[in-house]
Amino acid sequence: MRKLSSITILLLILVALGYLAGYLSEHRRRADAESNLRWVNAQLADAEERLGICGLENQLLSVLKKVDANNYGDALKLSTEFFDGVSKQMARTQNANFKSALQSVLETRDSVTAALSRNDRAAADLLRAALERLHSVL
Repeated sequence: MRKLSSITILLLILVALGYLAGYLSEHRRRADAESNLRWVNAQLADAEERLGICGLENQLLSVLKKVDANNYGDALKLSTEFFDGVSKQMARTQNANFKSALQSVLETRDSVTAALSRNDRAAADLLRAALERLHSVL
């Protein structure tokens, strides 16, 4: 009877150790998976911010195309949409370099709008400088 009791206790200890070893192994795998998920989420957020800036560059190129065609009325309309997009992107952006670039582009809004309203080719230079500023952070 005593031998049977010792074997039962030994078996219970072995089962508990097996359970603990399995738990620790799974816990470690989960911690690694969560760490990888945080890294992937950070990469995704960065890619989304870069994509937003690329979209703004495309909008800006459309404005420049209109200015180069001396179509200042359409360029003014497109520039308003562009600068509104810059404001929205700036509100979403967490990256300090992106935010700084967007802020410096946004600061040219009044100058660009005034130049486009006067049908002034100087608007093209301002827009190209903004394009370079956006491209520099990518």
